[in-house]
Amino acid sequence: MLTDVGRILVKSLIDTNSQTRTHLQSRSKMAIVNGAIVAAVVSLIAIQYLSGNSSSFRPGTSNLTKQEQSEVSSTFNDSQTVNSAQNKIVQKESVKLTAIFDGREDKAQWDKLVNAALERLEQRHPNLNFQIDYTLMGVYAKERAYMLNTLGNNTSVDLISIDQIWLGEFVERGLLTDLGDRARSWGRSSEWYQASWDGGVYNGKVYAIWAWTDVRGIWYWKDLLEQADVNPDSLKTWDGYISSATEA
Repeated sequence: MLTDVGRILVKSLIDTNSQTRTHLQSRSKMAIVNGAIVAAVVSLIAIQYLSGNSSSFRPGTSNLTKQEQSEVSSTFNDSQTVNSAQNKIVQKESVKLTAIFDGREDKAQWDKLVNAALERLEQRHPNLNFQIDYTLMGVYAKERAYMLNTLGNNTSVDLISIDQIWLGEFVERGLLTDLGDRARSWGRSSEWYQASWDGGVYNGKVYAIWAWTDVRGIWYWKDLLEQADVNPDSLKTWDGYISSATEA
């Protein structure tokens, strides 16, 4: 009701005084209904009218000085800015992921990997605020038991890094998620060496993706292999390595 009364009074004011209309229209090209100053004047006029203080209102003049109008406009615009910022903050949901990582790698390496992942996640989901809270294991000999106990107690853990030789055991205990569909839609398996990609596969399903690796080698004495009648080429595969070791 205040808005309707105010609009009527302002229309009457502008119709009876062309000078006032010109002044209002020149104020940053504000529309009569949408302009911040006009909207403020409308509310003040309506309040004065309904409260019986209409005698203080004189057609053809403004009850607000230029400084007062400027302050009203500034306050109105600041309020809109604050409300807009608050709405954006409320709409941004927080997502916290928990992880346990292998302590053999330097923390700086994990930070680099995690920060890159966070940046990519926030680019794809601008309305979400991601955080990865991870525990870095310090002693390799204790990692396996700690991870098995933690996951076995149904503790909420989203990401873990494990030694490849433990993969089968963790899968058999039902502690890992099949990533097959996600890996296929991701479509980047070709960027890994096949041996590295296969290291995350168990019984034909993808349960892990290699983060990094190292290089291992076998040194041998040629004369000893000749004496044992072992072909060095047979040591290039695990099957050949085991077969040669058994026969020797």
